[in-house]
Amino acid sequence: MTAAFQALLLCTTAWGAQSGTIQTTDVFEVSGSGPLDSFGARVSPAGDVNQDGHADVMAASLAGALGTGSPTYVRVLSGRDGSVLHELRGQSSAETHFGAALDAAGDLDGDGFPDLLVGSPNPDPTAPIFGSVYAFSGADGSLIHRWVEAQINEDFGRAVSGVGDVNGDGRDDIVIGSPRAANSRGFARIYSGATGQPIRTYFGVGGERLGAAVSEFGDLDGDGVPDVLVGSPDGLLGSCPSCVRVFSGFDGAPLLTLTDGDPLSRLGAAVAPAGDFDGDGILDILAGAPDASILEPKDGAAYIFSGADGTVLRRWSDRAGLPLPSGFGSSIGSGGDIDGDGLPDFVVGAPTAKGAANGLARGALYGYSGFDGRRLFRITGAADRDGLGSGACIIGDANGDGFANFAAGASLASGTSLISGKVRVFRRVAANGGVLCLGQLNSSGVGSVLEAWSQSGYSAVANDVALEVTQLPPNVLGYFLVSPDFNIAAGVGGGVGTLCIASTNIGRYSASIGISSSSGELGFLLDNTSIPLPSAGGAGAVAAKPGETFNFQFWHRDAGPGGAPTSNLSGAVTITFL
Repeated sequence: MTAAFQALLLCTTAWGAQSGTIQTTDVFEVSGSGPLDSFGARVSPAGDVNQDGHADVMAASLAGALGTGSPTYVRVLSGRDGSVLHELRGQSSAETHFGAALDAAGDLDGDGFPDLLVGSPNPDPTAPIFGSVYAFSGADGSLIHRWVEAQINEDFGRAVSGVGDVNGDGRDDIVIGSPRAANSRGFARIYSGATGQPIRTYFGVGGERLGAAVSEFGDLDGDGVPDVLVGSPDGLLGSCPSCVRVFSGFDGAPLLTLTDGDPLSRLGAAVAPAGDFDGDGILDILAGAPDASILEPKDGAAYIFSGADGTVLRRWSDRAGLPLPSGFGSSIGSGGDIDGDGLPDFVVGAPTAKGAANGLARGALYGYSGFDGRRLFRITGAADRDGLGSGACIIGDANGDGFANFAAGASLASGTSLISGKVRVFRRVAANGGVLCLGQLNSSGVGSVLEAWSQSGYSAVANDVALEVTQLPPNVLGYFLVSPDFNIAAGVGGGVGTLCIASTNIGRYSASIGISSSSGELGFLLDNTSIPLPSAGGAGAVAAKPGETFNFQFWHRDAGPGGAPTSNLSGAVTITFL
């Protein structure tokens, strides 16, 4: 709280109580088409394939892998409403594992749209099917490239990832894992996104089965070329079982080898970049070990390793105290800010976690802070045997509130039919008095911030709520808005801000129009007995009652490019009166 606003309140107020975790809610869920589809067995961010400003998500059905005879498919879903943007299929109905690996590829064909990778491995040595990987256009779903393994049963396509521009040709490239190739040494191979030709191959040693998981990583060694993460969770003893390797994207040199000391933990079943978790200026690594035994046999673990020296910076495990194993760490995701602290956070799936003492696997999805590693949330499956967490990822901002959304598959859920499976996309829910959405950048170069204060904890009777907006442009006119609804609308009235409380029942505090200070601040004392809403009719305002929720935002004048007049909006806060 600013000193000027403290003077306005003439008392010491306290920020509304917030817990150490965040609440979440579903944005939408989408079920598979038919019985035993097992939709949601894999999920991945897709980028914004339809260019509507909302991050999209892709998910796979692995019906064929269950032996149902039904064809497998991958759907690209709109992050905004869950509608199907593309449905992708392999070239043969015999490709029963089409969709076993998914990732956003970057822009392979140079059309400005993010493209899509789908792995179709063949883990069955008796099936005469060559494993393959497809690259599809994000613009229209058409095929860009298809890569096919050299020999049957190499498990080619078990893992796929976009890696950025490795060869410097201006196009994004990709990496494919083939853990049973080369007499089970396994490999991960980088291919040109422009031509489809191989660029570089990383081989495992002995029976390592390198390549069961792959991921782009960023530039660890500072040579200007993105490097690559590769997992070996299923290596034979005597090789490098349960390990993660970091390879140079420039020359293929091994940069780091990571282990957890347990050859049976399956460390490397999932790998992802962790950003700079410890703040030393060096990128760190996130890795799952679903068979790790931490507190109980096979309770599973997820680790953050230092990119500087490979030491363990953080370890999480499934500690629900329920029958195990939980599969914790079999799916992971990173790369988006869920809690609004400006740092990338993490999600971890535990698809066989037990939701109750009956021992039935509802599954669970965990979220962890990228700031200090604390747990942000634990979401359990909606019903017994849902298998929530079969896939997990952070997809970016899908609903326009400025925070990253995250997704999870529940591949055993019975949605539209038995084990049709489902995909759920979630968003954070603000704590009482907390941030509902973030403000867009204004002419001061930052987004304006709205905060709520109440010494009583938002009592409707105490009438002591104060609002303060900061980081405004100096000396601009504006006013506060109120609505009971949370809806996103961009560019309202031709302005550049995002209205997060869009509604037909939105009110304006027109009698309290103010001008920001020279330091870009403005305060307002809320009158709980007089909240202006159109629904109040002739009365013009309503009084807040215990249990009612109102959302607040600040509209203000601003200057656009070249100084042209426009308008903008602060972030929004939500208050439930007690």
